[in-house]
Amino acid sequence: MEGHYNHSNIKKYLGKDCKSITTHRPDFIIFYASWCGACKRTEPSVTDLAENAPKNGITVSAVDCSNGCDVPSGFKVDGYPTIYYKDPDSSKLVEYQGERSEIGYLKAIKGEKSEAAKKGSFNHSNIIKCEMGCNNFETCVKYQGRQLDISEVDFLIYYADWCPWCHKAEPSVKQLADKNKYIIVAADCSNGGIESCKKYPVKKFPTIYIRTLRGLERFKGESEDRTLKNYENILKNS
Repeated sequence: MEGHYNHSNIKKYLGKDCKSITTHRPDFIIFYASWCGACKRTEPSVTDLAENAPKNGITVSAVDCSNGCDVPSGFKVDGYPTIYYKDPDSSKLVEYQGERSEIGYLKAIKGEKSEAAKKGSFNHSNIIKCEMGCNNFETCVKYQGRQLDISEVDFLIYYADWCPWCHKAEPSVKQLADKNKYIIVAADCSNGGIESCKKYPVKKFPTIYIRTLRGLERFKGESEDRTLKNYENILKNS
């Protein structure tokens, strides 16, 4: 039946009784509801992943939240589907925000970076990278051998390496970094963590905050407005 994730290689849980998933710790978990249209559209890609799970050496689970969900500790489910996977570096279960395809899921689980991901990395000698994503952002940023205070930051961009809009924004941010006049921070949210951003919230990628007279404020321009000229016009008046 469509939207129920019924495949022999998918371990099913009921939303009201899924606490044990934290003990079993599968490589891939999807929280879904059978009435959810987006969940139905996602099901084929998860079925493909499950079909090849044994040969890929991974485990796949699905949590049926059709009648509610008692979300286990360590998970955050704000809508359906919500997908988690086991990060190969930390072995922690982190939220998946990439392309919903078998290839995309496998690359995340195996820790592989696509060419597109490498492109959107914001690597520059004058850009401070926060590899922890949004989690503990204010404690993970180091600058010249010391802890950087958020009040010193001139330009902050939250990005995900799988996001095409972030790829388009990268050149103008690097042009700003070439000026060597500003403190620029790029926070890598490729593996999720955006729920931890309280002071500087993130609703989409890229999200940019830029220094004004009132402090760091969200840059509200569209894709075509993300230019060196526009960034500098704001910064020179701050």
